[in-house]
Amino acid sequence: MTLNNSGMVRASVGYAAPCPFCGNDAEFWGTQVLVDRRLRWDIEQRCPHCGQEVAICGGSGHDVPAELRDRLLSASGPVRLVLPAGAGAAVTMKVLRSVYGGDLQTTRRLFQQVREGDFSGTLPEVILLVRSLDEAGIAAEAVRSGALPGRSGRKRKDPLGAGPGGGGAGARVRCGSGGSSR
Repeated sequence: MTLNNSGMVRASVGYAAPCPFCGNDAEFWGTQVLVDRRLRWDIEQRCPHCGQEVAICGGSGHDVPAELRDRLLSASGPVRLVLPAGAGAAVTMKVLRSVYGGDLQTTRRLFQQVREGDFSGTLPEVILLVRSLDEAGIAAEAVRSGALPGRSGRKRKDPLGAGPGGGGAGARVRCGSGGSSR
């Protein structure tokens, strides 16, 4: 399946947790969005007991709170980044470093995870990398096919069927022109 490079990609999860104001169960909704090549997040809270409503809007980048990211991954399952055969290490590492920052050693470790099929994240996180790699001429894919290598064999719910660029189990998402594999 193909998406254009400008479409918004969203992952969301609703959950109940104690209200920070009164301690009773409140309704929460957490979202991570990729828009204009930027990851953003927000958490909204509404308490039916005390009436408090709060929206916390996060900045751009990879600063999504760990608890929200864990909830998104738990609700929807991880999405893997898959490189095409022959994808150039130098170009891929340059893209990884531009998206994640960090030193060369960290970038090499991240590249090793990607190359071995062990890199996964939320749908917006992985689509950001797919789009960035596509711009560099590498037709990477975001893949949800059930359990990841090295994990239990449980099948996971497929969120690609519910959002922009949806698909079914085993769905692959490729963005843009499907550049060459340099």
